[in-house]
Parts: sequence; C-alpha cells; structure tokens
Amino acid sequence: MNVVDGDCRSPVLLSGLGWNSQLPGAVLATQLSALGAANRHVTDAAVAQKLARIVPVLYGGLAALPAAELAAAAAVLEGQPTVWVGNGFVPAERVAFKGGLDLSPHLYVLPLELSPFRDLLAVLGAQEAFSARQYTTLLQDLAREAGDNPLPPQQLAQALAVAQALADVIGASGGGATAGKQAVQDAGPAVTASKRPDEVLVPDSEGVLRPAAELAYDDAPWLDVPTAGLDAEMRLVHPRLSAPVAEALGVASRRRLMLAASANFLKVGLAGAGGGIEAFGQSEALTTRLRHIIQDYPEGPGVLLELVQNADDAGAHKAAFLLDARQYGTSSLLGPGMAAWQGPALLAYNDATFSPGDIAAIARIGQDGKMAQPAAIGRFGLGFNAVYHLTDLPSFVSGQHLVLFDPHAKYLPGASAAQPGLRINLTRGQLMRQFPDAFAPYMHFGCTMEGTYPGTLFRFPLRSGATAATSDIKSSPTTAEQALQLLQSLAEVLPQALLFLKSLKQIEVYVAGDLGGDGAAAAAAIDGEQQDQGPRLLFRATLASLDGSGPLQQPITHFVSSGGGGSGSQQLDAFYRRLAATKESDLPCSIGRVQLTLSVPQGTGFVLSQGPNSIETSQQDTAGRQDGDATLQISAHRSSSRAGDQQQQWPLQEIVREDWLVCNSLGGGAARALALKAWKDEKVKMIPWVGVAARLAPTPARSNSNTAAADTQGSTQHRLEHQSSIATSLSCSTPTAGRAFCFLPLPASTSLPVHINGYFELSSNRRDVWHGSDMAGAGRLRAQWNEALLESAVATAYLTLLSEAAQLLGPSQQYWELFSRGQGSVQEPWLKVSAALYEELASHPVIWSPVGGGSWLTARQVLLPDRQCFITPASAADSIVQNTNREDSATAADVGTTSDTALAPDAAAAAGSGYVGAGAGSYLAELLVSCGVPLVMALSEQQQDCLLQWTPGIQQITPALARRLLASNQQQLAATVRKPQQQQQQQRPAAAVLLQYCLSDMQLPAGKVQL
Repeated sequence: MNVVDGDCRSPVLLSGLGWNSQLPGAVLATQLSALGAANRHVTDAAVAQKLARIVPVLYGGLAALPAAELAAAAAVLEGQPTVWVGNGFVPAERVAFKGGLDLSPHLYVLPLELSPFRDLLAVLGAQEAFSARQYTTLLQDLAREAGDNPLPPQQLAQALAVAQALADVIGASGGGATAGKQAVQDAGPAVTASKRPDEVLVPDSEGVLRPAAELAYDDAPWLDVPTAGLDAEMRLVHPRLSAPVAEALGVASRRRLMLAASANFLKVGLAGAGGGIEAFGQSEALTTRLRHIIQDYPEGPGVLLELVQNADDAGAHKAAFLLDARQYGTSSLLGPGMAAWQGPALLAYNDATFSPGDIAAIARIGQDGKMAQPAAIGRFGLGFNAVYHLTDLPSFVSGQHLVLFDPHAKYLPGASAAQPGLRINLTRGQLMRQFPDAFAPYMHFGCTMEGTYPGTLFRFPLRSGATAATSDIKSSPTTAEQALQLLQSLAEVLPQALLFLKSLKQIEVYVAGDLGGDGAAAAAAIDGEQQDQGPRLLFRATLASLDGSGPLQQPITHFVSSGGGGSGSQQLDAFYRRLAATKESDLPCSIGRVQLTLSVPQGTGFVLSQGPNSIETSQQDTAGRQDGDATLQISAHRSSSRAGDQQQQWPLQEIVREDWLVCNSLGGGAARALALKAWKDEKVKMIPWVGVAARLAPTPARSNSNTAAADTQGSTQHRLEHQSSIATSLSCSTPTAGRAFCFLPLPASTSLPVHINGYFELSSNRRDVWHGSDMAGAGRLRAQWNEALLESAVATAYLTLLSEAAQLLGPSQQYWELFSRGQGSVQEPWLKVSAALYEELASHPVIWSPVGGGSWLTARQVLLPDRQCFITPASAADSIVQNTNREDSATAADVGTTSDTALAPDAAAAAGSGYVGAGAGSYLAELLVSCGVPLVMALSEQQQDCLLQWTPGIQQITPALARRLLASNQQQLAATVRKPQQQQQQQRPAAAVLLQYCLSDMQLPAGKVQL
C-alpha cells in the first residue's frame, strides 16, 4: 500500500478517502489504550519526544467528541494507562492537576503542557488534587513493598511527606486523639501490611509503617523509658511528624493515653467530644521557655510591633490598640481561676481573620510556622510570645474561635502542661449567655462574641501584683500606667513604621477607664465632670499613596505568593522556581510617593515632638521638650471618638505629616543566587525582598507641568526651575537619620540618609541583623545572606530611588543629601550598601553637571572639582545649574590663586561641616563649565571620597587634565574668554583665571609669568 507523504489539499480526495471525517470515539479510545499499554515506561528519549507530539493529537480528538460518545470512550479507558506523564502512561486515577510532591511511581502531577486537556482528563478520572484515599493507598503500597522492615531513606521521605499532606487534607481536627485507648482496643492485635483499605499507615520511630491506631506521639518527653505509659503493641510515631500532624492522622497522644486510665481525668478538651470547647494550646512545657524568651526580648514598642507585623502578614488594612483600665465582673466565668484576669488589659485589633494554619502556628514556640508561607514576614511563635512581658494569660478572638493560652495550666478549666489552653467555638451553644462576665472584656471593635467575628482581637490582661507573685514567667507586674507608656513609645516609631508593610495602612490607639496616677487624673477630668468610661482615641497613624501608585509592596507580594495552593513547602517550591526562571530585569520593582500622618483629636492637648515635621496641637505642657525627641503627653481634654466606631465625633488634627519616596523590589545577583541555593540545599527560606525610603516633606498642590527632560536649553532651564520649586517645598530642615527595617523598624541605625528594608536574618530578639566574618555554620550563612542582600539588592533599589528622586527633586541640595557617605560616617554592615551603590553609579546617569545647560550624567562622564572650584557658601548646585546671572560670584581677593583660597566665614563653617567649600562655584568653576568641562559641584567631601574610592573610572579635575580638555575644545574656550567680563570687584579676565589654574602645577621660574 502506498502512503501519501505530504498534505492533501483536494477537498474531493479528502472526502472520497474519508480523511476529513472525525474518527469515532471507539477508534480513538482503542488507539490510546494500545498506545498506553505499549508504553507504560519509556526510557528512550526519542520515543518520549514522539509520544509527546502524538498524545495531544489523540487528546484533541477525544476532547472534540460529543458528550455521549466521550462518556462511552471513557468507559472503555477506565483503569487503563491513558495519561502521559513524560516518561510513560499511567491510569488517570493516579493523576492530579496540582501538587508539589514527587510521589512517582505511585502518583503523578499532570505535566504543564497537557493542561489544555484538563476537562478531558477529568472525564477520564484525573482529579484536581490528590485525595486522602490516594494518599492512604500510597502508604499501603509502600508498606507492602517494605513488609515489616524499615523503609529505605527515599521511601521514608516520601512517606513522611505524604503523611503531612494527608494531615493537611484531613484537617487538624484531632480525630486520632479522640479515639485514645479505645482506638487501640478496636484495632485489635498488631496487623500486617494487608490492612483495611481505609486504614491510615504512619511511620513509627524506626521508619516502619504501622496503623495510626498502634502509634502515639510523644507529648511526655520527661519520661526516660521510650515505651513508658504505652501498651505492649504501641510504638512512638516518627519524630519528624509534629503533634498536630500525628493527631490529625489518628495517632493518639502519649500523655492522653496515660491519663485516659485515670478516673479523675477531665474530659473537657478531648478532641472529638462533639462540644463547643476542646483542649487547645501551645504544646510545649512553656513557663521556663517563655521566661528565657522575654529575657532576650526587651520591653518597648517592639512588643506591639510584633502584633502589627502579625496583622500585616494576615492581610489586615487596619490595626488598633486599646488600653482598657476597667474592672469586669467575676461571677460567670469559665473557671474560678479566671477572676484574677478580669482587670486592666491591653487589646490589639486588626481587620483580618486568622486562617486555621495561623491559629496552629501561634500555638507553637520555636517553630517557624510562618516560614512555610512565602509572603509571610513575621515568625509566629517567638515574636508573639513577647506579649508575656505583660500577661500570663493571652487570648484572641478570630473568626469562629476564642483561643486562650495558659502556660501555667492553672487558670483555665481542662488545661494541662501538654495542652495549656482552650479553643472555644463561638458558633456553638449559648456561650455568651452562659458566661457573660467571661466574654464582656472582648466586646470592642465590633466583637459580639457570638457567631463569626470578621477580624482578630487579642486581649492581654495585665499581670497584677498578686498574679506576678505566683508567676513562673515574670515576677514583676505591669500597671495601666506602664501600659500607657508602652503605647506612648509606639508613637515614637509611628507613622514611619508603616513604610514597608505589605497591607496595613492605619494604626489607632485608644484608652478606656481610669488609668490611675497622674495620667488617670488628666485623662479622667472633663471640664470638672467625671468622664465616660468608654474608649477614647489617643492618636491615629496612616499611610496613603500620593501619586496613585497603589500599595507599593503589592507587585512583590503577588510575585512571591502567586502560584496556586498546596502546602507551604509546595508554595515555596513554586516561588523559587519562578525566581530562578525570571530574568533579573523582569523581577518586580515598584516606586512611588506616600504620605505618612499622625493625628490626634482636636482639643486633646496632646503634644508629639518628632523632628522637623512635627506640629504641636497645644502650647501647654511642653516643658522639657527637645527637637528630635518624640513624646506624647496627655492633658485634661478628651476625644469622644470610640474604638471601632465608623463615625468620628471629634475632628482630628495632624501633628506629623511626612512625604516619602519609597522603592520596593526583589533583588537579583548574588542575593538571588544565595536564596536559590539555600532553599535547594537546606530548605532555608531566604527572599531577596528589599526596600529603600527617602523622606521628603509636605508638598503644596503641584501644577501639571511636564517635567520631562527637553532637548533645548530653554526647556531644560524651565524644568530645572520647576524641580527647584518642588525641591524647596519638599526640603527637610535636617536629613533623615537612616534606620534598618525588617518590614518594621529595628533598633539598628544605619547612618545612611535613607531607611533600608530587607528580608534580613535577625537575632532571635529582632534587635539587630546578623553580620560578621568570624562566624561558622548556620551563623555564617545568615551573615553572608545579609551581606548579599545589602550589596546586590538594597544597593540596586537605592539606585532606582536616586533615579526617581533626580526627576522629582532636580539637582537640589536635598537630592545630593540622599547620596550615602563613606567610612567614618557609616559602619558595617551598612557600609557595603555605600560601596555597592557608588560602584553602580559608574553606569547610571544620576549625577548632575551644569555643563551645556545642565544634564544628568554617569559618574564616568563627570569630573569632581578640587578646592579651587569653590569660594562662597551654599547654593552652589542651584546657582550654577539654573545659570543665574551672578552679581557677586567671588568675594575673595585671590580668586583663582593656586593655594589657600580665601573663604568667607560662613563658607568656612560650611566647609567644616563636610562639603568641599560647601558653596557656590568660583569664577574658575564657571569658566571651566562654560568651556565644556563636566564638573559636578554639589557633593560633599565625603561623597567625593566615596566616588574616588569605589566608582570605576571617576576622575577629579587637575590643572593637567584641564589643559588637555581645553586644548581639545578650543572653540568653546575661545567663546568663553571673549565674553564681556562681568562687572565685579577684583574680577580678573577669564583668560587670566584659566591660564593661572592650568599652569598652577608647573614649576615656572619666579617672575616669568605675570597675570
């Protein structure tokens, strides 16, 4: 038979041979069935390539079938290997459309190139994600292969990963622990690998797969004998499976198994009891551990900032704090021990709801639950536990649940050392009616303690003298006045603490009740009348976009967290694959202007002094205030603004208003390379996420003038005048004292003129970044990460910010102050930012030179002046770049002399502050610029030293270099010296000034040159 080689274009021939007719479903199903049966395992790459081309054709034909015919074909293909997975065919029942685990040869994830056929493959039996049944079957297959022997390392890793995934599917409902000893009795004798189809197998401590009912997780680590408290057939679960995972899989608690035999065992909290309350809490022996944590974690605003960061990680837009100094009833409580905690408390609210994973993570100590979430910055656990500075009984309401922690296990009913807390489902029963006193302290910010609460509300009852005396965590009490001081310390870092957060845009602080002491008397007195005890607004901090750029962290957050569901590690795997595959130039970067405000109700008499942009709301009670200090003082007025109210009854007045230019980005270079390597080798989460912020100031309404660069000198001059006016309105009286951020401010100062944000590796108490060359092991990796982040990510974002600032500010004094200074002013590790930044300046046009009417040039294209180019005080940049007609360009008699140029007293003082001459360019500088020499006139001496030290190709003007440049540009030289001389006292001819400078480095016989 002959075969046509090529395309047949004749409709008649196609019709006659039947080639344009759709193949019947039975034929296509038979072909696919035969193809799959013959190619279950493909090792030949050429064959695999051919099949990869053929399979889509077959799938396309099947997908085009009518529904009834497709159903018939699916029935023929049921159970047969019909899905191509890249190296063979497998039954559709073993394929899912998404998943992050490599479970071959048992289960497979659909290759990306076959995603257009999802609907067809779903008909054939593929699923959206692997089911609990599939995971259970896989574990049974592994058990069958291993028998009663420990699993090999690769299979053990698979089994542990499957167990984790199965727990995620089941949910942390605690089903295993409910069965307890009864589950063991029901399971009967130890069973072999031929289990019931629905039985869950879990690796034991030796790596042998056993029924979950035969295992226990170890929540009694104090027992020396591994099998103490266990029946003969019981074994401990593998140590790499956490207690929540083991519980979800049906593994019993070792402690509960021991306690179950006791007649006095309190069953409140036994999971699966069907009630609205279950035992819940931080599953470690806590009091000693917590005491050590808070010893390393100092008191101060950092305690509150941890709660702010948790709110930001949860996606909240608003957060608030309430100091509630009132005493609540003690009759209808969950237990008698709760009466000690019905007094003054600090509450923290945000408008996001915790996910089940968040709730589970906050119950763990020393385990980085947030580290498994790509876009999460906070580390629930260590950070949250800083609140034990204030209380022994923290709690929170979120969604359907009220969760209370009792590390001492002596205040809550049913709490124990293993499960020191309660989780109460607010949607069940009539709890609010049954325990009104217990729930009354939570009824703020719209919380009713009934149904589902659309937010999260923490309550930290303050440790009293009586409870402190018996506390194993902290022996000193916290008074309402001390809590008020804590809130005042928060005002010191607001509103700038909002700069680099992902979602949070507003923070409010309220007080309620009698605060005690002098502060109470001031807050309580209202024109001689007793105050309403309800919440009153103290202050509000906000962040808003000024240029319509939207949330500046959103592009980075989207890149980091996009990519579908799956477990945390699966999401991180997907992120690092995106990070590796994306071109460096395509990594997300955003820049924009934002405005930060701090407001108080008018008439409150609150005073906040916080640097040059602070605004006083009252002239009273300001004694002792110093510029730059931040203090919040409460006078005898109040606001009627209420916590959680939508309507403000008291107008607000801004006491701080700041404009900031902020750049956020994902970095490339060495930071990206190290992040990828750390995840691949160690599964350590490092993200090259950085930001840089420069403070501007309040700006008046701007015109719609186009400030884009123009080619003509006239339009350039117009642009410079426009930028100069903006720079004047934006200028700050003092430069920014740069601070380090890890999305929230750290105590570390950088001495840079900008704030630096990064996904830094921090000390355990979040006080400082890891750095130093004398570390080893994990410490060295953390230090290397911070160095790479600063050099290859922060420096690039810094340069991007400078480029934007150049267009916004023009060559103004404020712009030049954004350039970092070098050694002596900046210490390690922040000096690495300066070095990397100045190195990158060689190829980026962010340095202004007035030559040719003014233009932005790279560092290689400009020349640094020497001291002879300066004579008068400030405004050098503006006076030269705007080409103003100087009426007094020189005040010294020896203009153009070769040494000891005389400076005016104010110029000398300015020079002492660090600027080279710190003032206007001399007549010599003007002449050199007029001759086409690209001088940059506004950098400080330290900034010039940085350029000379770190920037490749940078040069400083010298007489010899001036001779060469003037000789090569004789036309401009001639035009310059022929211009009419300005009428200035003691002004010499241009030619004489230029000639004397050009000859100043030459040894000429005395008296031979008369100028």
